[in-house]
Amino acid sequence: MWIIHQKKFVIEIAKKCFYIRDLSDKSKFRQVSILSTKAIKKPTDFENFKEFCQDVIQDFKYEKRKELASIDGLNYQEFDLYSNPTTTQIVQEFLDKNELTDKLDLIISPNDLGNHIPFLLDGHKYLEQDFLNFYHQKVQNDEIEFFLKARKTQ
Repeated sequence: MWIIHQKKFVIEIAKKCFYIRDLSDKSKFRQVSILSTKAIKKPTDFENFKEFCQDVIQDFKYEKRKELASIDGLNYQEFDLYSNPTTTQIVQEFLDKNELTDKLDLIISPNDLGNHIPFLLDGHKYLEQDFLNFYHQKVQNDEIEFFLKARKTQ
């Protein structure tokens, strides 16, 4: 693994992905796949919106994974968190409920901006909190089943 230090961030390069860590808050990081399919196939607006939503709930899911592992006496770093329904299904339900499916090109950033991190376009920033509220409501109502699966060893 290579580690590159900059003034504000650290980049750790592994075989299949790299991590960008904020030096001012070491708990903040972003994992980016080196073997990204984005270089091969341009993501759809739905895929971009789903990726954005996954980023919004990333911290919650990280804490949930630690919680479930702790309950079962497991090392959370050896397990991944899965849910039923899947995040894809939850995002689709959110879009359907808010009648946004046909408007995604006006809501989420296009793929040709030179970055691979989708963001909400101006006038639609409120959807981040709306999605977070929607997700947390589903969690509170026990509409999402969470479970752990052991990570595959390489």
